[in-house]
Amino acid sequence: MMNQPVNFYQVTRCTETNAFTAMLRYQSGNFAVKAKSKEIDSMKILADALYSHGVAVSEMDGFFLSVSFRFGKEFDLLKINESACLNLELKSTLQHYTSEQAEEKIRSQLRKNKHYLSVLGRKLYLYTVVTDSMKCYHMTEDGSFTEIGFSEIVSAVKHFFGAYLSDIESLFRPSEYLVSPLNHSRKFLEHIYFLTHDQEEKKKEILEKMYSESVMLGLTGEAGTGKTLMLYDIARELSQNASVLTIHCASEIPVGLSAIEHQIQNLKIFRPKDFQNQDLSAVLDKYQYILTDETQRVYSGLIMQIHDYIRKNQKSAFICFDSRQTLSIQEENQNIAQWAYQHCDKIYTLKNTIRTNAEIMHFIRKLHNLNYHIPAQMQAELPQHVRICYAGNGLETDNFLDYYRLPRNGRYQFISLDSCNAVIGQEFDNVMLILDKIFYYDENQKLCAHNNQEFLYMHRLYQALTRARDRLVLIITDKNLFMQMISALGDELS
Repeated sequence: MMNQPVNFYQVTRCTETNAFTAMLRYQSGNFAVKAKSKEIDSMKILADALYSHGVAVSEMDGFFLSVSFRFGKEFDLLKINESACLNLELKSTLQHYTSEQAEEKIRSQLRKNKHYLSVLGRKLYLYTVVTDSMKCYHMTEDGSFTEIGFSEIVSAVKHFFGAYLSDIESLFRPSEYLVSPLNHSRKFLEHIYFLTHDQEEKKKEILEKMYSESVMLGLTGEAGTGKTLMLYDIARELSQNASVLTIHCASEIPVGLSAIEHQIQNLKIFRPKDFQNQDLSAVLDKYQYILTDETQRVYSGLIMQIHDYIRKNQKSAFICFDSRQTLSIQEENQNIAQWAYQHCDKIYTLKNTIRTNAEIMHFIRKLHNLNYHIPAQMQAELPQHVRICYAGNGLETDNFLDYYRLPRNGRYQFISLDSCNAVIGQEFDNVMLILDKIFYYDENQKLCAHNNQEFLYMHRLYQALTRARDRLVLIITDKNLFMQMISALGDELS
């Protein structure tokens, strides 16, 4: 998807919705962009006002309109040059709000925009214009929020006349915004993270249900859809009013989660083994809400007891699970997902992968099935995110591991397929794996595993691959496997 800047004045001469949308799509190259009638009206009002106050048509070059990026945030008007960023948000009217509510709504949006845009490392100019009253507001870089005159908007636009960036897609990397509570506890505690619109909507409904009634709710989705972040974001909200227990389904609690537990009052984190040799009811009596992450890894007896307990005691539970993320035959056989669909009052599904970038997700599909075709728009970007190396012996393998561990080469996190349990729920910007002779492609070009290890190693491989947020390195030690894989990728990219 392209996002090219347009001339704001020129595009807003089209006031009919279909014509405006067609013009914007044609000039920006983004054929997914949409604009509502009220938004178009507000844009024309602003463009006319700027022109009448002395802003030349040429000074309205370089704007991105109704632009959104991979992480799902949309901006009304955005213009970026090498040193600064101008953001203008438009409101058609705020007549349905009190003045205090209206200002808080505007302040909240600009505060979020400030967070999203601060990653650019440029000076920020953040404004909102209410086009029915032409009231204008400004948020400074230190977070101060004030009402201003329209003349300041005019000055800001004139200030940005000249050179601007036309390719800004690469500036907005999802990995800068989407954090893991396990690996980025400081960002989580300081609210420096992002929930998509879909996550926000589901979170709102989940909280309303858990506050108002005794329920067991579930959340599912593939790796990278943001289940863990949502769970701990919900846990934080719940803990403001009552005691909360979260269950982390791994052998040890990561340092990041320990920091969160220490900083958030009314929040306690257990592992499943912490319930052993204890009276479960006596433990759960201390908490109003019980939340479980990676529930497919909990032994079924525990989750069934929690279900029975909350039903009897008018409490609520929230569980996250992914049936593809089992790591043992025992986990697979107990089929927590099937149990959840039978016993939860409602199950929500996150569909869009937001942690792992799209190129890596398409590569994972290609890796598992060489017949899969990576979309054309992803092919050119793939080598920037995925590297494949062939190592003919142990020394060469060690050399590659050492090379990619260097800070200047990305400080990649090595994940051994024999110890995937150690990275449950975690994520890393850069990940490297070793694929050896255990793996092979069958006659249908599908990846398999030798020696009756198919289930175990295929699940471990998927778990390890989906820990990567931005870049992935595969060190292949089997020549046949390497040749099939690299040949298939070469054909794809040719």
